[in-house]
Amino acid sequence: MRRRLASLALPIIAVLAVMVAAAPADAQGFEEIRGYDVDIRIEKSGALLVHETIDYDFGVVPKHGIYRDIPNRFDYPKKDDTDRVYRIDVVSVRGSPGTPDQYETEDFDENGIGYERIKIGDPDRTISGEHTYDITYRVHGALNGFPDHDELYWNAIGTQWSVTIDGASVSVHAPAPIQRVACLQGSFGSNLSCDSATKDGATARFRQRQLSPFQGVTVVVAIPKGIVPPPRPILEQRWTLGRAFAVNATTGPIAGGLILLLLGALLGRLYFVARDRRYMVTVPKRSRRCTSTPRRRSSSSPPMTCGRARSARWRTSRRTHST
Repeated sequence: MRRRLASLALPIIAVLAVMVAAAPADAQGFEEIRGYDVDIRIEKSGALLVHETIDYDFGVVPKHGIYRDIPNRFDYPKKDDTDRVYRIDVVSVRGSPGTPDQYETEDFDENGIGYERIKIGDPDRTISGEHTYDITYRVHGALNGFPDHDELYWNAIGTQWSVTIDGASVSVHAPAPIQRVACLQGSFGSNLSCDSATKDGATARFRQRQLSPFQGVTVVVAIPKGIVPPPRPILEQRWTLGRAFAVNATTGPIAGGLILLLLGALLGRLYFVARDRRYMVTVPKRSRRCTSTPRRRSSSSPPMTCGRARSARWRTSRRTHST
């Protein structure tokens, strides 16, 4: 009987396994991004105004919200111990009805790259299912200058997302007709082209059907010279031990002043030590003349020699002074 039940159970288990494998993602409650749309406007000042719309499905597992990590600090290879910095200002964060959209920002480093993290959600409330986030921020210092054109090279969708992105689109609007475009997708360092990359006048559009976890989209847009002010990277020197002790126009006078203060303190200390030593070896003046033949004393007074008496009194005075 047991063998017969086991033989019947095996086909049933196999059928259930096929049904689960064929079920859609929403039926299984998987966490994913249903759509990720990015709209970038190159302003006449050279800054970027970025608007992101993220359709996030949390599945059945309750979560507080999402993190949006934006790179804002990189090593600048043209100059030692120097970082290139993107200055990011969050303009607004909005959520769909029923989506907590309060946020706070913080900076952190990972693998030598600095990030600004936008933490969106309610720490006292969890959500599940589908929610939409609209994030708008402005970036300064992102454009690159070349002899014959200026260029936007931007990681529109970063590689930090740990979930699948079903579809991604990026639009770039420039103050003048766009000259050239390119689009890369995949893991960090990938050279794979996106599904589409087109330009029409001052607008460029890029599309990618699907991105696996930890894959992103990078767009490249070239615009004519003179449309925006000459791009100049924002540079900041990193703190290093060698730079902390380097002598320059600022640190030189400060270091010289500290050395003079230390030298003065040392000389003062030596002066007081020398004076104390002179005091310690000074022999007190004799109150009366001492000769080898002591004067006559009364019978009640003990006999005394000059050396012993003065030595005894000197030791007594020293001991009383130090107590």
